[in-house]
Amino acid sequence: MSQAARDHESEEFDLSGTVRRIRRTARLSQRELALAVGLSKSTVAQAEAGRRGLPADALAALATVAGLRLALVDGDGTVVPPMRDVAARDGGGRRYPAHCDVRHADEGWWYLPHRATRPVPWFTFDLDRSEPLTDDDHPVQVPEDDPRWRAEQRRVASLTAWAARQQQLREDYLRRLAAGEVEPPVEDPCTCPPGCEELLLGDDAAGQADPHVPDCPCRCDIH
Repeated sequence: MSQAARDHESEEFDLSGTVRRIRRTARLSQRELALAVGLSKSTVAQAEAGRRGLPADALAALATVAGLRLALVDGDGTVVPPMRDVAARDGGGRRYPAHCDVRHADEGWWYLPHRATRPVPWFTFDLDRSEPLTDDDHPVQVPEDDPRWRAEQRRVASLTAWAARQQQLREDYLRRLAAGEVEPPVEDPCTCPPGCEELLLGDDAAGQADPHVPDCPCRCDIH
């Protein structure tokens, strides 16, 4: 930050000196500068004398004539850009309040009883002055901000996480099995063919006494 900037950082905006600086840089008379932007000579003269103000667009036009531009500068002398115009808007095409924070509407608060039947908007906003700004601008709206698309992505992510967890559990079980940390599963000793199961579940009382087909190789009593 230059010494000149430090000297003036706490002063009020000096419109008179600014217009004079513009005119000196442009090397134009009051009349010539006024004609260049469509103002009257008296308007420029009164602004230089500190007897009237100027709209921001008029001052910006004067600065442009001199090859200068108006800018916001923070305490460190860094130029602060305007907020972008392409940021997210509400269902009516209106910008969200500049002093508030914009976030996706499906992040928590929307799912309340009295809102259950309403369509979920893409964005909503709130204000928490205790929290620092996380983004200098409101977010740019993209198709992926659609709540339906986001819900599908959450579903897919949940299924993917579940599948990964199951795979991890299986690999852990096989590792412990190979290390002898767990007992191997007991294999089913029954080798009865499907016909035996049909006899066991049927209504034939004789079949219940000996529920095996004639060629059953097993003839166990556990199937």
